[in-house]
Amino acid sequence: MQNRRSFLTILLVLMITLGCAVPGLPTISDATPVAQAGRLETMVAEMVDAAIAQTQQAAPPPVEPPVAATELPAAAPQLDLAGSLTPQSDGTILFKDEAARYELNVSPGWLPVRLNQQEYYDAFSLPAAADPAAQRALSGVASLDPQTFRLFIFDLQDGHLVNRVVTKISLEWDPNDSISLSDETGIQAIAESLPASIPGLTVTDTSVIQSTNGLALGVILSEFPGKNFDEADVVLYQKQVHLNLPLGTLALTFTTETNFKDATLPFFDAMVDTLKIESSQ
Repeated sequence: MQNRRSFLTILLVLMITLGCAVPGLPTISDATPVAQAGRLETMVAEMVDAAIAQTQQAAPPPVEPPVAATELPAAAPQLDLAGSLTPQSDGTILFKDEAARYELNVSPGWLPVRLNQQEYYDAFSLPAAADPAAQRALSGVASLDPQTFRLFIFDLQDGHLVNRVVTKISLEWDPNDSISLSDETGIQAIAESLPASIPGLTVTDTSVIQSTNGLALGVILSEFPGKNFDEADVVLYQKQVHLNLPLGTLALTFTTETNFKDATLPFFDAMVDTLKIESSQ
């Protein structure tokens, strides 16, 4: 099933990009994209706002050769394939994915980045990202497909690099898939395929729940051994949330050091509760 293969890919990528590694798995290059020049603030929130504002500036229209009136193509609506990030008055940042037709609010203090967008490159120069573990977490996602991996959300807040592991969230969209969430059969099938992809992974729970906005969500909880940036042994905790969209499926994957989950998991759950999707047309 394409869905299962896709989510196994998430697991492999997340292990490598948390500033940690899983024994026996390949690693992604540590090459760091070159940050583009720009004014950097000393606080993460200010930097994110500046980066978002920069991405929202309209680019000058390309110069096209003149064509005869009879050759003009019919106008067609354009989608922002990267989605948009907009600061809100409550301190959250609204991520709206027009292509996949959903939105959610990123909790204050967390760093949302879209691949190949200005805020991603600027993130490497943030004071909060100066630690090599944070640099590896950021650079580890550079080669991924932004049409699939819609958003990454990093926790680079002061004091949150517990055991040299970067807590992060990924949003992955599969426009050609669907999952049955009328009962636990579909989510259990995905869960049963996960241990084969990561040595030592144990699924601790599966469930189908309803969000505060009335969305059916398939939930998988798991733990697995790994090594942090300093090659010390750690235990990682992961929570995956799967849902159907008007176009395909979305998987939100939260991963952290197990001893830090009680401090960070409520923020992930709060973000999930803000999820809204457009109705099928």
